[in-house]
Amino acid sequence: VTICNSMVQNSREGEFGKRGEELVVFSAGLLLCIFLDIHPFSFILRLGGFIGFLLGTILFGSSILELKEQVSLFITPISNHKLITSGVYRFARHPMYGGLLLLCIGWSLATRSAEKMALSIVLGFILHKKSEREEDLLRRLNSKDYSRYEESTPWKMIPLLL
Repeated sequence: VTICNSMVQNSREGEFGKRGEELVVFSAGLLLCIFLDIHPFSFILRLGGFIGFLLGTILFGSSILELKEQVSLFITPISNHKLITSGVYRFARHPMYGGLLLLCIGWSLATRSAEKMALSIVLGFILHKKSEREEDLLRRLNSKDYSRYEESTPWKMIPLLL
């Protein structure tokens, strides 16, 4: 009883907000996680994964809508291609690849799958190689226009990231 009374008395001393209250709350939260078998990092990873999946889907879908009839599975542009520099292509030169990579990494995190993450990383290397070959072709076909586009659009796949 004396210890409890002392703790209550001590908690009233000092200026509120300067006694380390945030550390007490953070410690209590961690103790709850430990003893109640709560997994906050798993939740954060899953939430981040779903957000990445959603953003990747939006980026991927927007890039396809912007390309319209010029969408192709191959790196070789269609015969009557036009260099697209508007929409999401203002922010990244290969947003379709970036969106695909982001949604795959997001899904890997959301499903907590190391195997899917490994496959997503390999996909990232393939998409990077594909983008390099595609850019070589675009430089040859639209030398001045593509060089200007490259200079004005520094992000290759994912705006502000990659």
